[in-house]
Amino acid sequence: MDYTTQMDAARKGIITKELQAVAEKEQMDTARLMQLVAEGKVAIPANKNHKCLDPNGIGSMLKTKINVNLGTSRDCKDLDMELQKVNDAVKMGAESIMDLSSWGDTQKFRRKLTAECPAIIGTVPIYDAVVYYHKALKDITTEEWLKIVEMHAQDGVDFMTIHIGINRATAQRFKKNKRLMNIVSRGGSIIFAWMEMTGQENPFYEHFDEILDICAKQVMKLLEKNVIIYHAVGGEVKQPRVYLSNDAEEMAGGILLNEDETAVAGWVCKNCHKAGCTTNTLPGAAGLYIPIQKDGRVFGVIGIDLKEGAPIKPNDKNVLHVILDETAVVLKAQMIHGYL
Repeated sequence: MDYTTQMDAARKGIITKELQAVAEKEQMDTARLMQLVAEGKVAIPANKNHKCLDPNGIGSMLKTKINVNLGTSRDCKDLDMELQKVNDAVKMGAESIMDLSSWGDTQKFRRKLTAECPAIIGTVPIYDAVVYYHKALKDITTEEWLKIVEMHAQDGVDFMTIHIGINRATAQRFKKNKRLMNIVSRGGSIIFAWMEMTGQENPFYEHFDEILDICAKQVMKLLEKNVIIYHAVGGEVKQPRVYLSNDAEEMAGGILLNEDETAVAGWVCKNCHKAGCTTNTLPGAAGLYIPIQKDGRVFGVIGIDLKEGAPIKPNDKNVLHVILDETAVVLKAQMIHGYL
């Protein structure tokens, strides 16, 4: 397999069997659907371990899809009943099943779904953690929270709900300000309780920089050029990380890691506008620097080494901006509750 996700395949011009199936269902040209998937406007949830999946697309210009929530709980533990609900939902036309199980052998039920159910399968890993680890909430570690997400992916789940919208700063505001109701999100209340018990940050929020790493690696792989990325805090760029497309460490260090290049990145951060090589602003720089921003707020700056290489191709520019836009959306979702 020469791709990782449906989006990755679309960006490489690969027509997957899932994309082909969705195009036929939607009566859409495969090239048009591929473009929408590549741009992040359509998602085709399709875990490679969900062997019996009948794929469907979700997003722009596609038909509305039906999702059914179900699953075991303390009050309803009957797996056979939940499986009957699944079968009935699929027969009535549901394209997606959201497994909210929080009681009993959740992995057995989840694996049965991905082995037998053709609908898209989603889960909420936070619900499953306490059941799976058989330990008190306060004793679950950061690594175990993240591991449960990986386990759900390995079990064939096509999409997940990850609770990143609450962090310690948000929790403090909850306690200081009078609310009409308690936290109404079950996953949010579980993470809130865990943070209160342990004094630790929400693990899904804490690993903020890993998203910037993913962004940089995508850009490096796409353009086959050295990339430098800065985390922006308080309107200023912080210590950067360099990602090399080859073994030219000395070259990258000399070209991208110096005060002049950092000054260009700082200007981009403050002005929310690209600058550097191939632009009319600070064109003498070795790198092209672009803000990772959403609604005028800069979350980081990415620099691309263009000094010795060819300019960025028009098609690659389009994909580059999609990657940066997606990264900014995720970073905004992570930061908004803690800093705004």
